[in-house]
Formats: sequence, structure tokens, C-alpha cells
Amino acid sequence: MKTGQYGMYILNEKNAQPSRGRKRVRMKSYKLPLSWTVISFLINFHDFLISRRRKAGWLKFKEEKDILLSKIDPKRKAEIYNTTVLPAMICGCEIWAPTKVEEGKLETTVRAMKRAMSRNSLRDRITNEEIRKRTGVKDIIQEIRKSRIKWAGHVARMNDGRWTAKVLNWYPRDKRRSQGRPRKRWQDFIKDTCSLTWIQRAKNREEWNKINFRGIAKTTWVCQKANGQVYDLSNPQVLALHKLYRKEQIHPHQRGFELLKNPHLNKGLAFSLRERHYLGLHGLLPASFMSIDQQVYRTMVRIREQPDNLSKYILLDELQNRAEKLFYRVLIENVKELMPIVYTPTVGLACQKFGAIFRCPKGLYITINDNSISKIYRILSNWPQEQVKAIVVTDGERILGLGDLGACGMGIPVGKLALYVALAGIRPSWCLPVVIDVGTNNEKHLEDPLYIGLRRKRVRGEEYERLIDNFMKAVAKM
Repeated sequence: MKTGQYGMYILNEKNAQPSRGRKRVRMKSYKLPLSWTVISFLINFHDFLISRRRKAGWLKFKEEKDILLSKIDPKRKAEIYNTTVLPAMICGCEIWAPTKVEEGKLETTVRAMKRAMSRNSLRDRITNEEIRKRTGVKDIIQEIRKSRIKWAGHVARMNDGRWTAKVLNWYPRDKRRSQGRPRKRWQDFIKDTCSLTWIQRAKNREEWNKINFRGIAKTTWVCQKANGQVYDLSNPQVLALHKLYRKEQIHPHQRGFELLKNPHLNKGLAFSLRERHYLGLHGLLPASFMSIDQQVYRTMVRIREQPDNLSKYILLDELQNRAEKLFYRVLIENVKELMPIVYTPTVGLACQKFGAIFRCPKGLYITINDNSISKIYRILSNWPQEQVKAIVVTDGERILGLGDLGACGMGIPVGKLALYVALAGIRPSWCLPVVIDVGTNNEKHLEDPLYIGLRRKRVRGEEYERLIDNFMKAVAKM
């Protein structure tokens, strides 16, 4: 579109002033008007703009250095800095679309200024967080986000046909995206912070002003769930819970068929097309897609078709060996129905027939032959999960009033930890079931060819107590 035919020209300067004369734009000379209306300016957010803002900040800092570098009250310094230096660095930030790298450059400049104001150097080994508390300087990134949120509400409420609102929803005619990562758009931050329907919400000024700070703080101090509930992360206890249970991005080291055999990562047909291509799963799964919710429904249909509780237990055990995420999703959504299957009373019957239904090892088996701290520690080190916070241990002597089941008592710690995950929200990777196998006095198990434990009478007395003591010391050493 030839904008010059309509009296519109592109200016690279935000603060250009009307004047007499001519101006060259792209090798052409144009007569400058005596007045104009700026609808926007060319957003070309490169290093030169960051450098200009940083230089402007340092110039203001040097103008006030006699005060900022003096020994006066830090609160007075912060007031002067926040009203002189900071505005110079964020001038025009309402229309910025900075990347993480560009935000980092601004933060680096501010950190250098704060260290100069606090009269500390890197040799003093004082953290940036401690210096920020001492100086009381505002967070530059937070101030930029506040300005952008405020300007977004102003633009959304424009209803007089101004170009600013029109340009907001503009897309190029050529819909093909260039190679590489998509460029950051101005709306991306607003959408991520205040949801995709931010324009409708911003048209109500009172409502927008209420969610203004909360929306900004979503990336810093507030966590907003999908159901609209907002948690104040300025509370240390709430912040600790948020860090504990927040979703994590997983970057698996396994690919292809090995990933499908990993129960911690396998999602079955819930892998998206992009994930299948990226993880080397294309062709290893059927062409259809099935969400986790659909898989939960299908699994519950299969469970309810089983003739008895033991068959249901075996089906859930196989599901846990194949897809751990789906197993816990099924258990959480149907905990009242499945709790008697996963734990008492069905787990007692499963322990009695554990040798016959044994499929995949779960947990660790420590025997009386490993009665030393070094051997037990080596066994604990074989566990694939590095961070263990919940250990359930049994020696299999008294299992739900069924007597001495020996190593077949592994079903008890496995079932108990499954309930810890489903009901208490503990991560499965933190759980470790352990059986201390010191033999069994159950003659039926000793004669059973399918028994999976030590075939000897149960060890008691001093040797048993030493094994328990060594186990506790090895666990404390982890």
C-alpha cells in the first residue's frame, strides 16, 4: 500500500517534531508538514533502542550522582532514582515487545546502578536480591509491564476509529510465516497475562483496573488457575505449595520406542502430532488421537467389566507399569470406587498371590544377606529417582492380619504410596517402596515354586536389629 498517496509516512523516531523543510525517507525527499497526527511509529525493537534507553538512564544517573552516590538515607535515593532515572529508561515502553534477552540487558543496567548506589562491588559477594532490598528501587521489568497493561486497556477502549486500535489487529497480507521462531508480537504478553479475552475485559474500565496489578503479577506473584481461582504468591506458604505442585516442562532424553516403554513419560494416544514428530514416535502409534480424559473413560469401562476385585487389581497394576500418568488420573477421579481395589481389602488377596501375579518389579528388595551400610547404600543408589522424600518399608511379617507373607508383602507399600500420591498430591518420583526380606515362617510360601523371596526361616534377634539399624543409617546417608 502506497501510504504517501494518502498523506501517511513512516517515521523511525517516536519524538519527531513538526518543522519546516524536507526529510529523506528511503532515498526519497518529502516535505515536512507543519503539523501531523502520530498514529504509531515503526516498531523496530533492536539493540539500538535498548542502547538508547540505557544511555538515557546513565545520563540521568550521572546528573544525580552527587545524591545517588552519597551517604544519605537510601529511601531518599530510591525516590530520586524512581522519579528521574527509571522514567528515562522506560520512556515509550507501552508499545514495546521485548524479548527475554532485551529485558535482561535492562536488568543488567539497573543492577549496576543499584550496586553503585549501595556502594558495593562484585567482590563484596552480596546478592542482587539483598541489594534490591537495601536500595528500595522499583523493578524495571515490573514497571514496563504495568505501563503495557495500562496502555492495553486504553487501546481496547478506543471506539472512534483511530488507527491505533486498527493496527492492533492488523496482520500482513502474506500469511506465510518466515523461517525460524515467530517474532514476538505486542499482544503476546497481554494474552499470556490476562487471557485471550483481554479486549472484552479491558472495555470495562473498573474491572480492568481491578485486575490490572493481578494480571501483571501472574508471571511474578500470582498464580491463576484454569477455573479462575487466583492464589496470592506473595504469601511464602502459598508460594512454596505453588513451586511444589506447579506443572513442569519435561525434556525427555529418551526417544522413540524406548520412550513408549517408560511408564513415567508414556501418554499413549495422547501424544500430539507435533510431539510424535519431535520425539520420534511417528508411526509407532496408531494415527488416531485420544485425550487423557477419553483414556480414563475407556480404562474405567474395562475395570468395571472385570469379574472380581483381584482382576481389577491386576488391570490397575498393569496400567501403572505401562502409563503412570494415566494410572493416577484414573485413581484420582475415581478414588472412592478404586480405593478398596488399590489398598484394603483387595491388596491382602493380591499379596497372598503376589508370586503368581508378579509382572514388573516395583521398589527395592533388601535381604538379610545385605547386612551392611555400604551394601544397603549401594542398593538404594540403584533406584533411578534421585529425589526421594517418602519411603514405606515392610518386612512382610504381619500383612493385614494374614500372617507372615515375606517378600510378597510388597503390595502394601506400593498401594500405600499410590494413595499418598492420589490423596496427598505427592509426586510419584518422590516415593520409594521397600521390602526388607529376612525370610518367612510361612511353610506354604517356602514350598511354593512361585515365591519371590528368600527361602529360609525368618531371622530374628540381634542380626535383625542390626539390619534395621544399618538400613536407617544408609537412608540418612542418601
